[in-house]
Amino acid sequence: MLTHPQPEQVLVVGGGEGATLREVVAHKTVKRAVMVDIDQEVVDVCRRYLPSWHRGAFDDPRTELHFADARQYLEQTTDTFDVIIIDLVDPLEEGPARLLYTREFYRTVEGKLGTGGIISVQAESAEWTNLGNHTAIASTLRSVFSIARPYQVHVPAFLGLWGFVSASQTLDPLELAPEEVDTRIAARVSRELKSYDGLTHRTLFGVPRHIRRQLAADGRVITDQEPISAY
Repeated sequence: MLTHPQPEQVLVVGGGEGATLREVVAHKTVKRAVMVDIDQEVVDVCRRYLPSWHRGAFDDPRTELHFADARQYLEQTTDTFDVIIIDLVDPLEEGPARLLYTREFYRTVEGKLGTGGIISVQAESAEWTNLGNHTAIASTLRSVFSIARPYQVHVPAFLGLWGFVSASQTLDPLELAPEEVDTRIAARVSRELKSYDGLTHRTLFGVPRHIRRQLAADGRVITDQEPISAY
C-alpha cells in the first residue's frame, strides 16, 4: 500500500476475518476497497465474533464485498486495481485455493492491475526446514512480474516466520527509503501503527542468506497442471 504512490482502488482476495481489509481502509487515499471471499458463512461469523480483528472494516462505506471464487471474479471483472492483496488459505490438496497459487492465476491478476500496480501475496512458511512452497511461489511470481520481492515476518499465531512476496512490473519496495515510508505513513494512515515503520520496512525485506540461496536455486514454476500442496 505504501509502495504505491496513490492507492485508490484496492482488491483483497480472501482475508475472511477482515483484518487485511481493516488495514486497507486505514489508508486515506483509498476510494474503493473490494474484498472477494468464497465463504460468506466464514465472513459472517468473523464479522459477529471477531470485532477486534475487522474493527468495523466491513461497514466502511468504501468497502464492497463479493462472495465468489476469486479466480472466476478476476476473469470476469472489467475493473482494474492499484493494489491487489492476496490473503488466501494454504493450498491444501483438496482445498479451494490450490489453483490460486499458479502462474495462470498470477497472469490473470497481473492483467487486472492498473498502470504502476502492485500485489502482495501470502507465500507460506519461511522457516528453515519448510521453504519449498515459499520459494516456489516467489519463482512463479518472477515468471510473471519483472519485480518480485520476498519478505517475511514473525506471526505468533503460526509459531514462526511467515513468507510473503510483493510483485509488480514497475514498483520496487526496496527502492522505498525508510524516511519516505515514515513520511507516507504520517500523511496517509489514519491511525498509529504498532509494528510497521520505515526501519521495519527495510528489515522485512532483509531476507536471510539461506533463504536467498534457496530462492536463487529453486526455479520451480507452479502451474494449473502441477500445483503445490501445503502438506
